[in-house]
Amino acid sequence: MAKQNQGGGERSRIRLFYVEGDFAPGELRELTHAFSNAVRPTHVLTRGALTPPRLPAPAADGNGIGSGEIADAELDPSEELVSEPADGPAAKRTPKPRVYRKPEAVAIELESGDKSWKEFAAEKATAASSHRTKYLVAVTWLNEYRDLTTATADHVFTLYKAAGWNFDIGDPTGTFRQLRKDRVGSLDHGSFSVNHLGIAEVNDMKATA
Repeated sequence: MAKQNQGGGERSRIRLFYVEGDFAPGELRELTHAFSNAVRPTHVLTRGALTPPRLPAPAADGNGIGSGEIADAELDPSEELVSEPADGPAAKRTPKPRVYRKPEAVAIELESGDKSWKEFAAEKATAASSHRTKYLVAVTWLNEYRDLTTATADHVFTLYKAAGWNFDIGDPTGTFRQLRKDRVGSLDHGSFSVNHLGIAEVNDMKATA
């Protein structure tokens, strides 16, 4: 009769009473051993977290140094991870604003000729409300009345001051780049040359009343 064990499962016992065969000497023992292995119960591992075995610490030699065997190392909680400070070389730095050269006044004859600079600037003052148009008026006057084919920020700065215009420009050559982009002139290493399109634009500016 099947017996119930304490775990709730049932175990069965089997007995072999009769075996018939023609065996050579020694074969009966091997057969008996095979039957015993076939009916022997196997152990079933239950599910669960298995704790890995701890390896023994390496044996220290006379100098206190281990023999090279792998040991179960633990991190000392008093040790802290060392990281690079925020102001180290790898830290992202805010780029400093670029400092541009301040223009200087240059010698320009402002009164002589067919039309003085103040007269020309007064005629275009209403239309010349932006730095772009003021730059264009300045280089056009230099080209038309002073035969100066190229102008620098120093020339424009001088005419600004003579006309009483406020030169509040951080990048003096930035307006030249804008005029080049508008295709009213060319720029070469800080020197601007106005073309016929730029001159025509200035000539179309209405004079003040």
